[in-house]
Amino acid sequence: MILIYTNFMYMMGQHGKPVGKLKTINNMEQTEWVDINGFEGYYQLDNLGNVKSLRTGKLLSVCSKRAYLSVVLYIDGVRHYKAPHRLVAEHFVPNPENKPEVNHLDGDKQNNYYLNLAWATEIENQQHAINVLHFNNQQKTGSNENLLILDVNTGVFYYSAKEAANYNNRTQQNLLRTFKSGRASSYHLQKV
Repeated sequence: MILIYTNFMYMMGQHGKPVGKLKTINNMEQTEWVDINGFEGYYQLDNLGNVKSLRTGKLLSVCSKRAYLSVVLYIDGVRHYKAPHRLVAEHFVPNPENKPEVNHLDGDKQNNYYLNLAWATEIENQQHAINVLHFNNQQKTGSNENLLILDVNTGVFYYSAKEAANYNNRTQQNLLRTFKSGRASSYHLQKV
């Protein structure tokens, strides 16, 4: 176990520069490091969402992918992209009901502290965005229609058709036309 004596932990980006505040923590809070399942002996994860290489002893850089953070783990030359929030939940957050999604309780997708994560169903995740985070799609998009879009292939939620289209290299018109025609098998559309 490693003790942390700072008030803030920062996630490290490329070239060791901080990319965002991970979590305000109390002085002297204990951080627990564990081997990552499937990557034992290669990488470890702490309960704050930091990932380190056991070969080099250094923290891995994170990148932002679709509003969530991502790290790249290599084994035998094969690249594996992993979301730190999901790794933290799998290793530090009990999931007795075997729920499929990880919810950021404070709504900050970069805050991967284990006490900020909870397992949820798709509906619970959507309801959390609406009821707890007071999600208002009109403020984000200027749309008259409140939509929450789930990409069922990746499990990523989008708060507007424009956001979903941009991340999937499609035009907003093309995506909306797909919804209206009923051919949107890869997306789940939910009015909020």
